[in-house]
Amino acid sequence: MKKFATAVLPILLTGCVATSQGVKRDQEELKSTFKKNNINNVYAQLIREGNNYKFTNFTLSDQYKSTRNQAWVNLGNKEPLWNYSAVEMCVVTNTGEDSERRPCLTASEARFMERTYDAENVFATVAMVGINMLKGHKVIVSFQADDYFEAYSSAESIAFSSNHEQSKQLALVTETVKKISSEYQALKHDYVVLNQKSPPGFEIGEVLPSAISFSEKFNSFDGLLDYLAGYQDALDTAKLDIETEKTEMDNFIKQKELLAAKQKAEYRNKRTVGTRQEQQAALAKIKNTYDAKAYLVKYRWNVYKDSVLYSQGQELYDNFLKKEFTNDYENLSDLSSYNSFISRYAPLTGTIVDEQLIIKAKQKQKALIQAEQKRKMEQFISVVTNFRAELSEGQDSHCGLIVEVKDKIVNVQTMAGLMFIKRDQLYPVGSAPCKFYNNVYQPPADLPI
Repeated sequence: MKKFATAVLPILLTGCVATSQGVKRDQEELKSTFKKNNINNVYAQLIREGNNYKFTNFTLSDQYKSTRNQAWVNLGNKEPLWNYSAVEMCVVTNTGEDSERRPCLTASEARFMERTYDAENVFATVAMVGINMLKGHKVIVSFQADDYFEAYSSAESIAFSSNHEQSKQLALVTETVKKISSEYQALKHDYVVLNQKSPPGFEIGEVLPSAISFSEKFNSFDGLLDYLAGYQDALDTAKLDIETEKTEMDNFIKQKELLAAKQKAEYRNKRTVGTRQEQQAALAKIKNTYDAKAYLVKYRWNVYKDSVLYSQGQELYDNFLKKEFTNDYENLSDLSSYNSFISRYAPLTGTIVDEQLIIKAKQKQKALIQAEQKRKMEQFISVVTNFRAELSEGQDSHCGLIVEVKDKIVNVQTMAGLMFIKRDQLYPVGSAPCKFYNNVYQPPADLPI
């Protein structure tokens, strides 16, 4: 524990006293003297070596969590990294030791945080000197700015040749850190993309260095500069390595594509040869239109087919079809044959069939249909006429059982009950519909009789 001089009267005579309010005011004013900046600062530890001070452990990150026996400073604006504006009220014993009841926790010779007597209480202390030397004394722990700046200047003169040189080198560090951080992120992106595009079977080496270390410490400022220069060299090497990896990957992909194309060509050639032999055998077996049609359907979508052999199959199909068309046309006879002929060959009009023959066939088909319709109508009239002429009781009609037959009317047992229906409105069973509306018979309106 640091001892503190307890001779009160000499202190009063030499002026080593201060008030807590005055110290706080001075410390707040001190904060404004340190110029704030937004650059990448360089930090160092300020240490005492003999009667002089120097900087060591240069680093790129602040050290706020360091112990109170370490004095870390920001070389960018000369500001201490500890809470130098804090003013602590504490108590020391008459033997110069920190009081257990209220010790001086922020006191640190390394950080220029020193004890001074609280002038507000020192006169009361003097009055009590002769009465009780066992009581403690209130002191103030505060930052000794003059001592700090003197020590900082001493260390600065050792680390840098001049203030201009210091500013120049710190600016160099700032620009270098900014540059290599940007280059690292760009290389990292390229490296990630390269790995994403890497095909199976191609491995990308570990060519990307670790990110710049902001926590590593260096004994001298030159050591920090050497580290940054070395890191820049590592980035330049990584850049070349990534380009090499890209080239090798492109060559690997091209070789795979060439090999795949070769294998595909060999496979296609093999399949083509096999398909050609199969086609030749199938072509030789074509004997009719059915065989030719099956041949064309089988190889129509086969990408390995022989186009010449396929065309020969098409030619055989066309020839067979022409012959069948001519033969079928010459053998047309009844309406059924005309219907089948037109159904098969009409869709082929404009290709291999004679369009004029199709037209003639359709005309003939129409005439046969009309003749058939006329024949059926005449037959229907004959059947109905004979049915009405020979009506008799107990006979079935299209509306039901005939119960009574008179000259012009007939009594029929219909589904609506017994009904009188005119003789010339009756039809044989199944030859006409039987309808009633409000129990009144409705004779068919679309029949010829």
